[in-house]
Amino acid sequence: MNVAWFVIVSLLWTSALAGGAGLLTNGRINARFAQTVWRGAALLAVLPLLIVPLLSLMPAELPSALPDLPYVEPAAGAVSTASASLQSAVSGPEWNWTAPTRLGVLIAGWLGRAVFFLLGQARLQRLKSRSKLIDATIDNLSLTLQGFERVPALRQIEGGSPFVAGVLDRAIYVPQGLETPGDLRQIVIHECVHVRRGDLVTRPIERLVADIFWFSPFAWMMRRELDFWREAVCDEIASNLSGDRIGYARTLAYAARLSAPTRALPVAAFILPRKSALPKR
Repeated sequence: MNVAWFVIVSLLWTSALAGGAGLLTNGRINARFAQTVWRGAALLAVLPLLIVPLLSLMPAELPSALPDLPYVEPAAGAVSTASASLQSAVSGPEWNWTAPTRLGVLIAGWLGRAVFFLLGQARLQRLKSRSKLIDATIDNLSLTLQGFERVPALRQIEGGSPFVAGVLDRAIYVPQGLETPGDLRQIVIHECVHVRRGDLVTRPIERLVADIFWFSPFAWMMRRELDFWREAVCDEIASNLSGDRIGYARTLAYAARLSAPTRALPVAAFILPRKSALPKR
């Protein structure tokens, strides 16, 4: 399968998956069900990558079982001549540059996505290095129910959205303005739910679908929906744990105002970059 066919098949396949997932998750549905549907669509999207190696195993010429019969030879000769003429027309000198160019564009897109990821990581590390430790006491009852023995460290950043980061030494980063005990408690519960559910690991993997198929708008649709439903599931669990749904919604709205405008980070954040998703949450 050449590059052109790979792109075409990927576009058709991701459009079918995104359309099916969109129909299944349309309207008022359970957040966990919606997340499962979009995760399945993203997982199935990589099938074209598995098909390409399989096609390379097929023989270039299939053996012919037909004997050399007189009434078959004229037709076979005509087909062979037409096929040779078409191949000569397509693979002539003036077309030789197309295949390397398509492959170069595809690879350039992948390299571009890698560069954007590294820039995001660099920005994340810069934010973390400039943060300051917050000396605050958080009610640990809700977190104890999740199996957390202690609340992760709280650190303050100049602006942006609250997020949790770190592998061995995790910390929750909160922007200036969200400093009341009530707001901090809601944010801590939300971010700890992310940690408990393994979102720090699954989020980068799920978002790979748009990096691999960067040329497909339907892959980007999957990425947006996965980000939204991940936060929706976390909102559902965190609001129940907090025992104060109204207070949780108030903190969510206030954090959205503080974080606008902001760019997305390669972490599980309290606020999605698309503000149109906030009313739905």
